[in-house]
Amino acid sequence: MERAAVVKESHATALMSQGGIQGVGVGRSGDNPAETAIVIYVINGQTHPEIPQLLGGVRTKIVEGDRFRAFGWGKETKPAAKCVKK
Repeated sequence: MERAAVVKESHATALMSQGGIQGVGVGRSGDNPAETAIVIYVINGQTHPEIPQLLGGVRTKIVEGDRFRAFGWGKETKPAAKCVKK
């Protein structure tokens, strides 16, 4: 796990600068759960560069899904002030 984290950190900036990639992490390999993998999150329906099967000797795993969103950010906790015509 530690080796995969180091490899991920060394590739994360380059991966995140490419279109269609929205996240990079470390997790389990899809075909061998006993091995760690660099998990690369790509946006469903968007093109992205070819991702190699290995990065720095560590397996890669691609997870395709919707764009990440954070819910609840920026919601007002107080009612908005009403505009008054003068």
